[in-house]
Amino acid sequence: MSSPEHPAAEITPPSAGPAQLGVVPVARLGVEDPPWDLWGVMALLAIAIVSFFFFSIVVLLAAKYVIYRSESVVTIGQRHPLLGVLVELLMYGVLLSFMAALVRRSGRGFLQGLQWNWPSSWWGYLVLGFVLAIGLGILESKLHLPMPEHPPMERFFRTSRDAWLLVGFGTLVAPFMEELFFRGFLYPALARRVGIYASIFLTSLSFGLIHAAQFAFAWAPVLVIVMVGVVLTLVRALRRSVAGSMLVHFAYNLTLFTAMFVQTQGFRHLGS
Repeated sequence: MSSPEHPAAEITPPSAGPAQLGVVPVARLGVEDPPWDLWGVMALLAIAIVSFFFFSIVVLLAAKYVIYRSESVVTIGQRHPLLGVLVELLMYGVLLSFMAALVRRSGRGFLQGLQWNWPSSWWGYLVLGFVLAIGLGILESKLHLPMPEHPPMERFFRTSRDAWLLVGFGTLVAPFMEELFFRGFLYPALARRVGIYASIFLTSLSFGLIHAAQFAFAWAPVLVIVMVGVVLTLVRALRRSVAGSMLVHFAYNLTLFTAMFVQTQGFRHLGS
């Protein structure tokens, strides 16, 4: 018998209910209780920005006085874009340590506080990422979306070595850290403050804008990334699993890199 505090309508039968499928009931979809608020997320963002500029200066000066002594700092930054990847790796290391501290001060474990929740049917998330990449690629083609001819991102594909290093970073590191920040920290803090629908939009928009510089701030590729962000955030909201959105993100990026690998015959025919 149910009590007024636990009405029978909220009791999910053991057979094929939403909880068993891993989907949060709609009535509970917007309920988030992270052990941090938006100020904590803004502090993480500030730490990321400061760390990025600090390590940019350190790495470029080290490269100037240790390796590329005959080149100017500006030229080094332009001709050796993978130094930027090193800067991001260092920044991510600092950011991850502050993320862990922010969660653990609440007394929760890091993965528990983030709702990491590794899914049992993990392969389904990989399939979703693959379908998402193919589907958006077809949509871009059908709608003839104006894409920049030579986006700044191309600097990372001047040689096959650079391309392989970026593939490793773009599949193993970037999806993990981006999902921790956007779907792990930002989304639940926004959902508690402004509700699920606004938080999905704001999280996805922020996700798209953070990538805008890679595509010369062209609206079409940024719009595509915002659409990717919507899917990733929906996965996080419906499944309460940052690991799930990370798997989709990983498969999406891997599909794009695989397509580029095929088109360039193993990264051997890259544009100059």
